[in-house]
Amino acid sequence: MSKILLFASAYKSNGSANGICARNLVREFVKQGHEVFVIAVPYADENGMEVLEGAEVWFEPHEWYDKVFKHLLKHHGNFFMRCIFTIYNVFRIMVFGLLFPNDCRFRVRRIEKRAVKLIEENNINIVIGTCLPYDGIPAAIYLKKKYGDSLKVVTYHFDIMSVPNNQFKPFVLFKKWKVKRAFAEELKVVDKVVLPHTAKGLYNDPKIQYVGFPVYIKEDGYIETSVVLEKNVIIVVYIGSLDSRNRSPKSAIDYIRKLNENSIKPFLLHVWGHLADAETIELIGKAMDCVEYHGMIDNKEVHSVMMQADYLLNISNNLLYKLIPSKIFSMFTTGKPIINLVFHPDDSTLPYFELYGNYKRVNMYNKLEPNDFVLLNKKIIVEDDLFDDFTPQYIVRALLTASL
Repeated sequence: MSKILLFASAYKSNGSANGICARNLVREFVKQGHEVFVIAVPYADENGMEVLEGAEVWFEPHEWYDKVFKHLLKHHGNFFMRCIFTIYNVFRIMVFGLLFPNDCRFRVRRIEKRAVKLIEENNINIVIGTCLPYDGIPAAIYLKKKYGDSLKVVTYHFDIMSVPNNQFKPFVLFKKWKVKRAFAEELKVVDKVVLPHTAKGLYNDPKIQYVGFPVYIKEDGYIETSVVLEKNVIIVVYIGSLDSRNRSPKSAIDYIRKLNENSIKPFLLHVWGHLADAETIELIGKAMDCVEYHGMIDNKEVHSVMMQADYLLNISNNLLYKLIPSKIFSMFTTGKPIINLVFHPDDSTLPYFELYGNYKRVNMYNKLEPNDFVLLNKKIIVEDDLFDDFTPQYIVRALLTASL
């Protein structure tokens, strides 16, 4: 059996897809008998070391400037705070944007020091650096350069490194150039680079392997939730993070209200997940006529909640439409009908929804027609091997093979 060190982010968070993916991987590695160590970027204020589900997890705290940015992002509701947020954000972009994508150098250095200590004390033979955030990639590159052939190093991107096009154009071009350079170094140094299927066609190199995300789990790990949803309404469930830029709840709220105009039995949207900014919190707060917000939820309870729904809801990425929301594969385990709100004709979720079959595509980039509000409520039986390459077992096999 191998001794594995994994770099991860938001490891204890139930609202972070990256954290959920990392935990699913670790559970499967441990289940197969491997000894696993994790160095994680915390979601909240986690610090020190904890033993979680058979793995030794070390948390490296956020940089002070990240904490300031998140605080201002959450509290920039009034004019004064918006001015402070704007000034600080310009400062942050000018200073730390130049370091992109490796813009947390101090934390990366702490991760590297912690990794060296763990490797030498525990004879670790495999390192897996995950992304996003980017911290795990430069740390993995450093370790490969330090230990050479005595250490197998694999990088696994949960998302492709992308740059939103809604910023100042020269800065967008600069960041894309920086991403290209960073990926070229990564590809040159590490033993194997594992990318999501959405990156196929972008690169042509024998070091690259394409896989899905370790999120399609049908058979175990679920617990019954104490949440019981009322049956006197048509229940729509959304579980995932929301923000004002890339995944705003506004379109979903408008859609639910439109459904209610012609429905005898009202639709009620139940939301679980992180609300990333003041604008999103305000939108949810003003939609109590058709939305009920429940806060965060334990990932193990998600399936039980989804099984109570009449419909599940996916809000696809608006700006980052080439990135696949990993939560859709959790939805696919239910066989429930899914309303898929799409903001771009080339949205990356579309092939997977076609494969699933039981969904309603609503093109938010067009004017909505009456047919967009005609929903069929049926449940299907999903074949066990339909999304096999999105299971933790498949991904773990791929990562272990990549490290040979």
